[in-house]
Parts: sequence; C-alpha cells; structure tokens
Amino acid sequence: MAFKYSFSKQYNRERPFPNVDTDGLEYHELQDIFDNEDTVWDVEAIYINDKGNFGKRPCIVASGINFRGYVNLPQHLTSMCEDILRDSNAIAAINAGKVGFTIYQYTAKNYNDKLCYSIRWTDKA
Repeated sequence: MAFKYSFSKQYNRERPFPNVDTDGLEYHELQDIFDNEDTVWDVEAIYINDKGNFGKRPCIVASGINFRGYVNLPQHLTSMCEDILRDSNAIAAINAGKVGFTIYQYTAKNYNDKLCYSIRWTDKA
C-alpha cells in the first residue's frame, strides 16, 4: 500500500489567494456595509485574524458596488472559515470569482435582544 500523506502540503505555507491585492484596504463591520438582505457581495479572499482582543475572528476581502475592503465576520463563523481555508475546492471557487455572500440581521436573545448581523454564502455563476 502506498504512503499518501504529504508533510509538505500540510505544513508549507502558500498564499491561498495570491492574486488579491490588499494594499490600502480598510476594515469594516457587516453593519457598516449592510444595505438589504438581497445584496450579493463578492468574496475575493478569506482570512482568520488572530491578533484581535477577543480571539480569532474571520475576515473577508469583499467587493460590491462602490465598495472593496476587509469585512469582519462574526466570531461564530471562525470554525467554518477555517474549514473553508483547508478545502482546496472552496479556495479554487473563491479564486475563480464563484463565491459571494448576503448579509442578514437577527436579534440575539442572549444579549438583551441586540441587533446582530451574519452572512449566508451564495454561489455565483
């Protein structure tokens, strides 16, 4: 039986989104760019920011009409985004411009009915 494990593929750091220029991009929160729940934003890249005050948090390089920048995602999406970053098919889809997202609002009952924002992934043609 052939040995299939690749140490180099697991531990060599390659940029998953090599064609994304992030120079000059500013950080935004979902509520800053929320227009309506039907607006589809393009996903150019996904990162995990581990330098924040509250632990790891996912971040998207997003673009849309008159907008391009970093968008911080809710912390509850961290493990999902880490899964995406380990999935070569997902990375290929993002690099091909086939992934988007919409923003939705919800009320967090465990935070005194605070208005919160999260995303739904969309497939783009």
